[in-house]
Amino acid sequence: MNFRTVFSLNLDVTQAMEDISNQIAEFNISPKLILYFLSPDINQAEFAKNIFETFKCNCIGLTSSGEYFDDKFFEKSIIAGVFDEDFFENFKILGIDLNTEIDFESIEAEYISAFGCSLSELSNTQYFAMLLLDVSDNDNFYNFDSFLDTFQIHTMIPLIGGMAGNYGKFTGKWVHFNGKIYQNHIILGVYKPSLEFDFLFTHNHRPTDNILFPTEFGNNNRIVKKYNGIAAGDAFCNAIGHSRNSLPENFLNKYTIAQEVFNSHFFVNHVKAILPDGSMEHYGRIKPNSELFIMQCGDITLETKNAMRINKGKNRDKFSRIIGIIEFSCRARTEELREENSLDRYSKLFNFAPHIGASTDTEIYFDSMNYTSVSLLFYRAHSHVE
Repeated sequence: MNFRTVFSLNLDVTQAMEDISNQIAEFNISPKLILYFLSPDINQAEFAKNIFETFKCNCIGLTSSGEYFDDKFFEKSIIAGVFDEDFFENFKILGIDLNTEIDFESIEAEYISAFGCSLSELSNTQYFAMLLLDVSDNDNFYNFDSFLDTFQIHTMIPLIGGMAGNYGKFTGKWVHFNGKIYQNHIILGVYKPSLEFDFLFTHNHRPTDNILFPTEFGNNNRIVKKYNGIAAGDAFCNAIGHSRNSLPENFLNKYTIAQEVFNSHFFVNHVKAILPDGSMEHYGRIKPNSELFIMQCGDITLETKNAMRINKGKNRDKFSRIIGIIEFSCRARTEELREENSLDRYSKLFNFAPHIGASTDTEIYFDSMNYTSVSLLFYRAHSHVE
């Protein structure tokens, strides 16, 4: 079982493919699956076609707003994780169009054909799902929400993923699947790896004592008209100690809201804008009857380091066996790290294992769209010689 990371800083597709091909050849690995993240400055369609035709294996990817590679951060690059033939016992990847009504029965039938049982029968310790998402049309968020709810009703397997990004733009970003690129699509894979896996979920926001309750919604579940019975924007500003006319610079990165899903474990949701009528628009959906904490930004690197330390403390031997990391990290985190000149400091946290990460517009973890970082960790088997 082998997982290797490769990269290119060339924006020319021919030269980038030469870089990647040479590195894969040096590793002497025969790819069964290639997962890649790439800058929007690269010709997406040309690269998707070239990598699929070159390696003739499953190739999936997405556009990213910056790429994390091993212990480095690249602003304009192509990075890839290469899985050999033995890494997975089985997997099945599907493309799902968000522009059309989603037929979940047909989707599940494809997975039943691949695994010999329904999604509900898959073990949550042996299987995981990973999705790559693009929503270039805001209306398709609701189709995705519906799909996410349906998927979680039908299975207990963990789900991780990210949404394509182009530095905050709603254009110029795609998901890739076997030689083609798509917008307003989900690329959903269900995987049974041949080795152990786990997740590391981190965020750098800490709860304050201020809590908001949505009491009136706008025309969708991402727009809240009122929190705590008053205009949502006013309630939010009061909670952070400012008026709407005196908000601090970058306040949308410094303050977020979050739902506590269990003890001290929060799903973070960034505010997209305070609208002229006082309503608030959020990147992720707001659920009715939810209790939302105002969160204040802390030190991203320190919080991630602490999460790693806790994970390591639970099982030092297991942590030492990590052989690969796939990370989906919030674009707002990347922007904050860039502003603080801390991208190198953060990236160095991952100097112990092959690591690929995308700076994404949204991170998916189980049934929630989050604005944090979620990583998939793979472990080599125990060795009695250790």
